[in-house]
Amino acid sequence: MPWTNSDLSAAKLFIDEKYNVYKAIVDASKSEGSNVDVYIELNPYVQMTGDNFELTECNVFFRHANDQYIPKTGSLN
Repeated sequence: MPWTNSDLSAAKLFIDEKYNVYKAIVDASKSEGSNVDVYIELNPYVQMTGDNFELTECNVFFRHANDQYIPKTGSLN
């Protein structure tokens, strides 16, 4: 997950949100059958092949904007 600028007034909140996602993933990895929904960015490492998406690189990133994890799909507005 990309870094958060610690000079931002909301940095502590943003970092706490990211850490909570991390902890949820770690906890789920320790418990069989558990899962965590996360939102990732595929671009710019994705291309359309017919009706399917195909990764062109092995990189994916948690969805983020303005130093903050975005736990949803769709428009940021």
